[in-house]
Amino acid sequence: RDKYSPEIRRLIDRLKGTGYAHLTLQAETLTPTDYLAQFHGGISIQPYSESDFEDRVSGVALDALCAACPIVATANTWLARMIWRYRAGVVTSDLSASGLIAAIAQILSDYNGYARGAANAGRALNSQHSGSAMMAAIFEDSRL
Repeated sequence: RDKYSPEIRRLIDRLKGTGYAHLTLQAETLTPTDYLAQFHGGISIQPYSESDFEDRVSGVALDALCAACPIVATANTWLARMIWRYRAGVVTSDLSASGLIAAIAQILSDYNGYARGAANAGRALNSQHSGSAMMAAIFEDSRL
């Protein structure tokens, strides 16, 4: 039995069909260490729907920032606001291939600077949105 839905299977097959020499598809779940290692030296491209992500974020985004990986993010989203605040990547409203390539090129023009911003964002956001921060917020009210 295929572990993927028909839609996901179709997308995987489409990716495989590109013949892109540097494409690596992981067949199994990565260990946490191997997962985080994928961000090293990379750029995380997150062209999420503006309406779906206006006030929410992907966990992958937080993982990327914690790994000092700059992000290309969709404008007018929560993530875009964090990217601007920390200079942790590039925000774009042009989600076409050429728009994303331009955003990637901008990050590459000062990769180390954007990576420092991503690391700063990761530290700040992890301290605010970690499990321990959530538990502290829940139990902060002594009436609980």
